[in-house]
Amino acid sequence: MNKQVITKNVSNFILNNWFKLIIIGAGVYIIFQKDMSFTVNLNAPFQEKTEQNETPAIVKGEKERYSVDAQKLAAKGGGLETFEIPFFTNKTEKVNHLQELDKMSENIQLAYLKRFAHVAISERKKYGIPSSIILANALLHSYAGNSPAAKSANNHFGLKENGQIAQFDNAWSGFRAHSQYITTGEFADLRKLSKKDYQAWAKGLQRLGYNQEDDLTQNLLIIIDKFQLYELDEK
Repeated sequence: MNKQVITKNVSNFILNNWFKLIIIGAGVYIIFQKDMSFTVNLNAPFQEKTEQNETPAIVKGEKERYSVDAQKLAAKGGGLETFEIPFFTNKTEKVNHLQELDKMSENIQLAYLKRFAHVAISERKKYGIPSSIILANALLHSYAGNSPAAKSANNHFGLKENGQIAQFDNAWSGFRAHSQYITTGEFADLRKLSKKDYQAWAKGLQRLGYNQEDDLTQNLLIIIDKFQLYELDEK
């Protein structure tokens, strides 16, 4: 059988069976895609999702885990940029955090403070930061846990890494990164302050440029006095 005859037969076969060939090809493609997806899933590491209010190193006794190296964060100037609105736009706009917080009911704010009080106490004992400062700072900049950064990145303090909102596996990791951030680098002198002198800490954070808020000290003190958070500094 010469080449012309073979070519003619193949062409006739394709013309007579083109629909079947398309169906077979589609089936092979689907099977191939499923196989690829299955292979990718097998190669992906298993990650156990941690609830935001878990404190692994405190409650479970596990080795401390961080999504972000907070000391590197401090070295890169990873603090909150008050005038930036992350995720949605490149535009800058001055945000009044206390006004945003006040949009949340007092019950929501109280629930948030109760949820993280034990974390703030533990961080004070480890790093010497007044628990009142930790909680007031978290409440203020996360809008009682309702800010986009808190919800999507477990970032309750607006901490940044390389100019982007830092991502944390859980809220506790964000609290730990905050503790490291405000006790190292340019903030290291704050560790000389008493862990009960929340007024001096509030002034120090603004003076050393925690962010660009002109009224950071005032806002922190308003929150601390309103909810009597200074009582936690004695626990």
